Amino acid sequence: MTIQTQPSAKNVTLSLDDYLQLTALMFSWGDSYDSKDWDRLRTIIAPTLMIDYRRVMGDQWYWEAMPAEDYMRMVSDPGFLGDPLVKTQHLLGATKWEQLSETEVIGHHQLRAAHNRFTDLTLQRVDRRGHGHATNEHFYKRINGTWKFAGLRPTVRWNEYDFEHIFKGIKFEDYAPKSDKGEIEKPSACATENGENEINGAKKEMSHVNELRSASNEKYLDFVV
Repeated sequence: MTIQTQPSAKNVTLSLDDYLQLTALMFSWGDSYDSKDWDRLRTIIAPTLMIDYRRVMGDQWYWEAMPAEDYMRMVSDPGFLGDPLVKTQHLLGATKWEQLSETEVIGHHQLRAAHNRFTDLTLQRVDRRGHGHATNEHFYKRINGTWKFAGLRPTVRWNEYDFEHIFKGIKFEDYAPKSDKGEIEKPSACATENGENEINGAKKEMSHVNELRSASNEKYLDFVV
């Protein structure tokens, strides 16, 4: 049994085992966030992750290769998902699978992320609620034969209620790449002919993705038995 593209000039397939591993990763990612089970999350992530929050938090919130421990420190920060007063559910809906190579897959996931902020640790009274409706690009890499979660790029469609008041907030400076001298490295940019700026790291990443997409005829994977 395989999961394959239809129609396709090139037979690009995922085995059923690959599909089951990837969908298990989807579940474990969301459930680890919601249960605040950071030890579990640590077991499913790649050594480095591409973290791209630019579409929701601004141009500086991009890491081409964030070390796994920095990612763990960020998501478990008390100003973010580590806040014990914040309860969430990351509900993943329909998915399209895009296979870039034998070791790289992008999952395009529908996502509804529900958030309640409680008044105290008894978790009896809701202070604020805020729910996000989005699509997420999740990046997966096969490492030593096992699929790992290797990054994300969310696109928010719309938020409801008091979403902006759910988290205390984290500082970019606490997670920004630093030079050998300990100084924060600003994202490098180059001016284009029309005066716009493009992030060099993003250009490099998208060039890599586009090369792989071209090689696989940009086919999306549908679940076919």
